[in-house]
Amino acid sequence: MGRDSYTRRRMLASAGAEGIVAGFTVATLPQLFTAFLNGDYSFRVFGGFATQITTGIVGQTLQKVLGEPLTAEKLSNANLGPFTTRYHWNQYDNEINSAFVESYTDAYGVVPDLFSSGTFTASSALVQAVEASGSTASADISAELRGMVVADTPKGADGYSFQEYNNQARSQMTIAELTVNDEANWNAAIRPSAPVTAVDAEQTTIPSDASEMDCTL
Repeated sequence: MGRDSYTRRRMLASAGAEGIVAGFTVATLPQLFTAFLNGDYSFRVFGGFATQITTGIVGQTLQKVLGEPLTAEKLSNANLGPFTTRYHWNQYDNEINSAFVESYTDAYGVVPDLFSSGTFTASSALVQAVEASGSTASADISAELRGMVVADTPKGADGYSFQEYNNQARSQMTIAELTVNDEANWNAAIRPSAPVTAVDAEQTTIPSDASEMDCTL
C-alpha cells in the first residue's frame, strides 16, 4: 500500500465511486486498514472475520491508529462493519460447538478459530464416510463424500454439505458487528459480536447453473 495506491483510492473517491474492492495479504493488511482509518473517506469497510491471526492484526492496527484502550465508541465511529464470519466460537449455540470449544480451550489455551473448526468438520466428514461405506479405500470414501451432508459440525447438526456439482463445502454464514474483545482465550483486541443475522447456506456459494460457475474439483 504505497503512495500510488493511496492516490488511486483518493481519485476513485473523488470521482464518486460507490465502492472499492481491495485485495490484501497478511503482510499488507495493516497498511490497508491504516490508510483507510487515516484517510478522509465516505466509504464504510465491509469484510469477513477469518482466523485469529488476521483478526489479531486488524485489532493491533486499530489500537495503533485509534489509540488504546479500544472502546465501543471508537469502533462505532470508524466506519467498520458489519462483517461476515464463516466460523467463530461465539456464533453457534449447540452441544457440539460447546463441547468443541471447551475441549479445544482446555488443550491449547485459546478458543478455536476458522481453521480449527474446518479441521473438525473435515475429520467428522471422513469418519462419516468410512462408517457409511464400511471401507477405508479412497474411491469408496470419495464416493460417500460427494453430496454428503456432514452430520456433526461445530455449526450444529447437518451444518455442512458438499455440493455434488463441484465438491465445494457449503454452510451457513453469520453477520456480526465489530466489538472490543473481552474474552481471555481469544488473542486479539477485537472479536465478532453475537450474530446480527445469518446467511443461508444456499446463498453462500455460486449456483450450479450460474454463468460464473466454472470451478470443478
